[in-house]
Amino acid sequence: MLAFATAVTGAPAQFEVKSLPGWDKPLLSKIYCGFSSAGVPPSGEGTMHFNYILIESENDPANDPVIVWYNGGPGAASMFGLFVELGPYYLNQDSLDDPKYNATGIPQVVYNQYGWTKAATVIAVNNPPPIGFSYCDGGSGPNTGPAGDGYSCGPWNDSSVAKANHAFLKNLFTTDFPEYAKNPLFITGESYAGIYVPTIVREILNDPGPLSLAGFAVGDGCMGTDVLCGSGNPDKGPYYHVEFQHGHGQVSERNYETIRKECPEAALRTGSGMSAECKAALDQMNANLGGQLDYSLSVT
Repeated sequence: MLAFATAVTGAPAQFEVKSLPGWDKPLLSKIYCGFSSAGVPPSGEGTMHFNYILIESENDPANDPVIVWYNGGPGAASMFGLFVELGPYYLNQDSLDDPKYNATGIPQVVYNQYGWTKAATVIAVNNPPPIGFSYCDGGSGPNTGPAGDGYSCGPWNDSSVAKANHAFLKNLFTTDFPEYAKNPLFITGESYAGIYVPTIVREILNDPGPLSLAGFAVGDGCMGTDVLCGSGNPDKGPYYHVEFQHGHGQVSERNYETIRKECPEAALRTGSGMSAECKAALDQMNANLGGQLDYSLSVT
C-alpha cells in the first residue's frame, strides 16, 4: 500500500515553497516553484526547462480542477497574473503602504479573498524559455543555462511555442505531479494567450497523453493581428482604444456618439484624415480617462 501511494504521488519535494517573504502567516496551501523539461528547443540543441509556480487548491486539491495560466506578451512572465490578478497572494500598493515594508524593505503580501485557489489548483507558467526563470541548457551556443540570457533556445513562433508547452504539460503531469493527471484540466490566459491557449489546446486534443482536458478560457484575448496583436497589425489609429474603453464603461455615451459621428472608421483605424471635430472628441475622451491601467479593466 505504501509503495503504491509513493508511486502515484510525485510532487517534487525539492521544489516545495515553505514560506513567502512578506507573508508571516501559515501558507494557505502547498506551493511549488520549480522546473520541468520539455525536450529539445527550437535551436535543435540541449534541453528547455519551463519554470512554473503551482499553488494547490485551498479546498480539495485531490479532486478540484487544475488551471494552467498564461500571460501574453508574447513574452510576458505569467507570475504577473498570479501575483497581481488571480492568485491568493497579492502584491499591490498596500504591499508598500504597510508599515512593515518601511521597517524591513520587504513588500508585504496581501491576501486575495477572490483567488482562484479557493476552488482549484493553479499553475502559472513562464512561457516559453527564456521568459522569467525558464531556460535552455546543453547547447553549444553562448549564454546557456539558467544564468545566461537564454538566446541559445533559438527562434520561436506560435506553432513551436504550442508544441513546447504540450511537451512541458505532458512531462509535468507524468513525472512531477502524476497525482493531478486525473483532475479536470483547464488551459487559461489573457492577452496574447488568445493565441497561446487555443494552439496549446489543439496540441492536447491531438495527443492528450495523461492530460484530462476539460476546457479552456481566454480573457481580453488577442484574436489575431487585427486586434492590436503581433507585428502584422496594420492599424495605427485609436479605433481599438476607443472601442476597448467604451466597452469597459470608461467613455460616456455622449462622447462615444460624437466620436462615431465625427470620425470615419477608416480615420480611426489608420490615424489619418481626422477632422478638427474628430480630434476634439478624441481629446475629450482622453482627458476624461485620466490615468488608468488597462489590465485592471480587463480582469474586472
